[in-house]
Amino acid sequence: MCDRDGQPIHEGFAALADAHGYMTDLPTIGVRVVPGLANPRFLVEIDAVAVTWRIR
Repeated sequence: MCDRDGQPIHEGFAALADAHGYMTDLPTIGVRVVPGLANPRFLVEIDAVAVTWRIR
């Protein structure tokens, strides 16, 4: 997650808890604070990586 400098990070984590409730297996979340985002109107940008296993 990219957080724009000056924006409160805790609000993003609170939104995750509101959306998903209490989770026993929390996802890994990396946060970096950046001076600006792709669109100045954005408050946060989120990148995701999915890994799947193929059984042969």
